[in-house]
Amino acid sequence: MEIEMKVIELLEALSDLPEDAEVMLASQPAWPFEYTLGEPVVVEYDDGAPTVYLPEGQQVRYLPGAAARELGGGASERRRLPPGVHP
Repeated sequence: MEIEMKVIELLEALSDLPEDAEVMLASQPAWPFEYTLGEPVVVEYDDGAPTVYLPEGQQVRYLPGAAARELGGGASERRRLPPGVHP
């Protein structure tokens, strides 16, 4: 589900999660990868409204199957991985 979110809403969504949990970005549902997060940036547009961007950092690995299933990435179950790569 895609939603627009304010910083306070993101903080609230994360507030009940373990503070020492790693934060990763899941991307590309058809061939999902896991990424670190880059340094957030704030851009103010002409209307004065700031937007915070959380950029993709480095690609870490293929998104693990359990994460893909939780995120609704059914395509990850059908893809063929290179030899030796396990989700």
